[in-house]
Amino acid sequence: GNMTKKSVVDYRQYQLSAKELLGYGTLFIAGALSAGWLLFARLWPGAIMGAVLLPLFFRKLKEYLKEKRKARLEEEFCRFMQLTAAALAGGTAFENAFREVADTISPEQTGKSLMAKEFYTIDRLIGLHYDSTDAFRKFAGRTDSRDIQSIAEALGSVVSTGGDLAELLKGGVNALRLKQDTEREIRRVIALPKMNHKILTGMPFGFLLLLRYLSPSYIGCLYEGPGILIMAAVALLTGLAWLLGDRIGKIEI
Repeated sequence: GNMTKKSVVDYRQYQLSAKELLGYGTLFIAGALSAGWLLFARLWPGAIMGAVLLPLFFRKLKEYLKEKRKARLEEEFCRFMQLTAAALAGGTAFENAFREVADTISPEQTGKSLMAKEFYTIDRLIGLHYDSTDAFRKFAGRTDSRDIQSIAEALGSVVSTGGDLAELLKGGVNALRLKQDTEREIRRVIALPKMNHKILTGMPFGFLLLLRYLSPSYIGCLYEGPGILIMAAVALLTGLAWLLGDRIGKIEI
């Protein structure tokens, strides 16, 4: 289970890779150009919309991917803390538990596991004579997770007072799992309204596309004169509706 030294991950920020920038950026620009063609029968309005909204798109994308990574980290954290509690209950010292748990993960999984890398990092810090609870706090401070940080603080208190670490970890993991189950249930409940919101937001574009092919003369007046202002209003209101729905859909526990 030796792991090559890599730079630690700051989970409070998300850096888009070149592949993500190119892939998602291309899709967004293509969508903006398509919207310009549908709304104004010209590509240049779409190019302008794409250029103006691209920074907002990347900001939203980074927020989404950061939260997705954080959820994955918390899921793995629960599993690794359960293994740590079992190791402690079996007589393993706290400072030795991190490497022992990380070594139980297969080499194939270690490369994909966020927590396996973090446990090896904590173990390296302990090898550099860091206090075990300080090393764990350093990891927790980078996670952007209040739950992991709370468990780290509680661990420090229990270690200093000589309490039962295994029981503390079991209780903390159970509380975190309950929260995760509640979040999953909430996401399940609001999944249909969020899907309806996406469908309603996209419907104007679907109708325009349908009319452009079935009866182009019927909507031809919308692409010239005052009709352009109507289409601009449609674009603005559709964008506002999407932003409002996105904000309403965010629920935290």
